[in-house]
Amino acid sequence: MDFAPESRPNWFSGAFVRVTITSEYLGVGYNHGSRVQEILFAGGIISWLVIMPAIRFYGQLANNVPIYPSTIPIPLMTPDQIWGTYHSSDGRRSGGPPLD
Repeated sequence: MDFAPESRPNWFSGAFVRVTITSEYLGVGYNHGSRVQEILFAGGIISWLVIMPAIRFYGQLANNVPIYPSTIPIPLMTPDQIWGTYHSSDGRRSGGPPLD
C-alpha cells in the first residue's frame, strides 16, 4: 500500500492535498533546474486547489446526474475518481472519451 499524507480541508469543498515524494519529482530540480520544478509544483497547486474544487462545485449543479464520461454523479465521486475521469496530468482526459 502506498502511503502519502493527505488532507481534505472542510472549509474548501472539493480541495484535496496529498504529499507524494518520488524520485522522479526530486530529480527534476537536479536534472532540469529549479524553473521546471517550480512549474510542476505550480501546476499541482492549480490542479488540486483550483480545478478540482471547480469541477466539484459545478458538478453539484447537475442534480446527481452523471456527466460524461463518468457514470457516477460528481458529488458522489472521490477526489481520485474526479482526477481520473475529468482531469489528468497529461490532459488527455479533459472532456474526451475515457482511455482504456
